[in-house]
Amino acid sequence: MKRDLENPVLPLKLFHQNVPLKLDLSKLRDITLKAGKPLLIELDYEGNPEPTVSWSKEDVPLDEAKTQKSKPGLTIVSIDKVVRSDTGMYSIKLTNEIGSADGSLKVNVLDVPGKPGKPLEVSDVTRESAVLSWKPPADDGGSPISGYHVEKMDKATGRWVRVNPIATTKTSLTVPKLEENHEYMFRVVAANLEGESEPLETEQYTVAKLPFDPPSSPAPPVIETTTPDSISLSWKPPESDGGSPITGYVVEKRDTRSGKWTKVGKHPVKGTEITVPNLIEGQEYEFRVSAENLAGLSEPSEPSEKAIARYPVFQAGPPGTPEVEAVTDDSVTLAWEKPTYDGDGNVEGYVVEMRKPDGEWEECTRCSEPKCTVDGLNKGDELEFRVKAINEVGPGEASKPTPLTLIETPKIAPTMDMSDLQDVKVKAGSPIDLNVKFTGSPPPTATWYHGDKQLSPSNAVVIETTATSTRLTVNKSSRPDSGKYKLL
Repeated sequence: MKRDLENPVLPLKLFHQNVPLKLDLSKLRDITLKAGKPLLIELDYEGNPEPTVSWSKEDVPLDEAKTQKSKPGLTIVSIDKVVRSDTGMYSIKLTNEIGSADGSLKVNVLDVPGKPGKPLEVSDVTRESAVLSWKPPADDGGSPISGYHVEKMDKATGRWVRVNPIATTKTSLTVPKLEENHEYMFRVVAANLEGESEPLETEQYTVAKLPFDPPSSPAPPVIETTTPDSISLSWKPPESDGGSPITGYVVEKRDTRSGKWTKVGKHPVKGTEITVPNLIEGQEYEFRVSAENLAGLSEPSEPSEKAIARYPVFQAGPPGTPEVEAVTDDSVTLAWEKPTYDGDGNVEGYVVEMRKPDGEWEECTRCSEPKCTVDGLNKGDELEFRVKAINEVGPGEASKPTPLTLIETPKIAPTMDMSDLQDVKVKAGSPIDLNVKFTGSPPPTATWYHGDKQLSPSNAVVIETTATSTRLTVNKSSRPDSGKYKLL
């Protein structure tokens, strides 16, 4: 084979030309779009060798499902329906063996705000209002918060009602027109140009009432003094003020004949005493008191003791020392003098008290006159007795006691009162009447004799005997009825 020395053929080696990396930054513009809209970013680039393309959002690699490379020199980010969380700074970086290139753009997805910040606090609760306060939402949805709407729900109805149709720009609001003692839930939403957020609700019901309660009832008022047209009384503050200072007391009076309570005065009493004027002399009254604070009135106290509009009545003085008039195996009869001082009232009766030696005094009976018999005693007991006079204010001072008295019928030998016995002369047909008084304990028996013959009751003879006397009557006497009569 013959070589062509004039035109030799040489081996040929091809080289690729390196192209610096370059991004089309003109397309890296910030993007703002509404939630639910599609996001499409298309970016041209140059470079040889072919670079590695990587996307990130806020320095976090972007999900590969959202990126694609349709052909060399073009990279695409695509999201069918964006949500608020797709907001952020998107960055692209190209790298190959000769260098790198990068760029970024901001994507702002507009949406409704997030919930207002916790907690939704309820304060300054009254009978008809409450104050709500909250924090701005952590996410404004990409556009400024235009305001907040508050709603309330009465537990009794279960229906949410908007409180402020016009949004408030503040993060607090007073909720008016609550029903006293009703339970309420509250919620608040934030609003921007895209709409309203999910609501932030209170965690429990709130009762529309003051943060304190009415006071407890005072003790019954005490009658201090009386006059013919007024009565003065006082009372102690209630044990509990309900959590709020007492601002006054409402006093009521009641005429015991009518039974109707009426308020005393036009305004509450500031202190704990009052003189009630314009009463009717001789009329009986009762009084009661209610305490008041900012929450309202307490329940009324129990009524006072009854009092009569007149000059004061005091305890009666002591009656005279009782005298023991009679004693039996189970009773004692006492008598005494009325007290010299009646307490400026009317003595209505007496209390009789008794005690054993070194024992306690105890009431044993009551009576209306200064004399009575105490029954139901035990034979053999030794007792003292004393009495107290009763007037309008109750029992008075006690008398001095009797000496110790043995409860037992005393034994006394019989004695006869012969002063009324004289010889008697009567005509035949007239009655013979003989009466003899006697004493003795136990009561003696009486037996009449005509001569030596014992007389017994018959049609002609009547014998009447009591514990203290005996009477013999012979009706239509005759000559045989003459003679000596004797009593044994």
